[in-house]
Amino acid sequence: MKTLCPIRSVAIALFASAVLGACGEPAPLAHPNVVLIVADDLGFGDVAWTNSGSPNPIPTPNLDRLAAAGVVLDQFRTAPLCTPARAAILTGRAPARLGLLRNISAKDSGGLDPRVATLPETLRAAGYATELVGKWHLGHASAELRPTRRGFEHFLGLLGGWIDYQTHARGAQADWWRDESPLVQEGHSTRLLAEEAVRAIRERDPARPLYLHLAFNAPHAPTSVPPGRSVDEVAGQDPVRRQYALLVDELDRGVGRVLDALEKERIRGQTLVVFVSDNGAPAGYGGSNGKLREGKGTVYDGGLRVPAIVSWPGRLASGRSALMANAVDLVPTLCAAAGVDQAPDALRDGVSLWPALASAAAPPHRIAVFGVERADGSSWAAFDGRWKLVVAADAPRAALFDVLADPGESRDRAAVEPEVAAQLEIELAPWRALPHLPFVGDEGPQRGPAEAQRGTSGDASK
Repeated sequence: MKTLCPIRSVAIALFASAVLGACGEPAPLAHPNVVLIVADDLGFGDVAWTNSGSPNPIPTPNLDRLAAAGVVLDQFRTAPLCTPARAAILTGRAPARLGLLRNISAKDSGGLDPRVATLPETLRAAGYATELVGKWHLGHASAELRPTRRGFEHFLGLLGGWIDYQTHARGAQADWWRDESPLVQEGHSTRLLAEEAVRAIRERDPARPLYLHLAFNAPHAPTSVPPGRSVDEVAGQDPVRRQYALLVDELDRGVGRVLDALEKERIRGQTLVVFVSDNGAPAGYGGSNGKLREGKGTVYDGGLRVPAIVSWPGRLASGRSALMANAVDLVPTLCAAAGVDQAPDALRDGVSLWPALASAAAPPHRIAVFGVERADGSSWAAFDGRWKLVVAADAPRAALFDVLADPGESRDRAAVEPEVAAQLEIELAPWRALPHLPFVGDEGPQRGPAEAQRGTSGDASK
């Protein structure tokens, strides 16, 4: 891939669109199509194109293909758990501001505040057709919390945190829906979601731009072997890693089907495609965060820093970017790229990265804040693009890391740079004071890989 450079002029882009239209491509819409693909628990070390230093990345030819045609965001961070990350992705607000520092479970009656605007609501108001295919995990106890009441015209997938890939259930509780009704459907969930995404592309209204939010539940536990597949297809000795690799491969094939559908419909050049993982890989289920420290559920970079790609052929030159990027930036960035105005929101925490991606403009300086609530208390991090302060619940004091020089967060520099640490402590203080959902405990025993493969019951918040 070439070094990131400015896009071509609008005049050239319009000329190219006219030529393609004459060759059979659909006429350009007022706004581009947007396809946002979210993987579930895919680690920074699970794919080769992150250059993570992992000794065993998993082959992902279709994600490689997307990366080669897009901008790889090398410094993209998100929230360390599923619900907080998805809230940030869909609202542009920090999870701490939303009171969501942990996962929504079956014990919760609430979820994402219905008063907070979502990306599908904004895009739908601008004329977009909006579809959610896959995982929601932002509240399900009442109808007003569910996706079809939050901007999505259509929904197929799961409302909670995890399901068995084949039975679509958490233990004995089925969780598979079409719009607002339970659905019984046979098949591996990753394949069904890819099939539904292809249908949404193929059957879209050509007069309306499409916002497709494709949230795979792969490669989240429970680890299993997909039908018709065998661990013999995967190299290595670790049986859990090999099963996990098959789930990643199914995810990669699903991404390939979506890209193929866009190309077959001749709308790839009219479509902005974004790929991210919701958080880093957890311990014990086969995922890898490379040389990053810790993983899912922590505010170290193994939980926060994830694979991310932005791709729009003809509008963005391919390459790599070291931009400080955050899940909260997706809403303003996608709206800016799509030419859609957002309603004013003084509490929005994300910034648009589109000028920096499209024309190499300098991004605004800001401090990113991350938090998580667990059984041992809350943990926090503040990051300014180089220095990262970590206040971990299980650590005796705050630690400061230069993550550009020390991506594994192994050398505490707080004693050497006390002023930097003190300033980041000041930045964190008001965030730590915000109210948030208290930890409610597990609904069932924490499952190891063997139990996960048997599909035993567990916590829907995992």
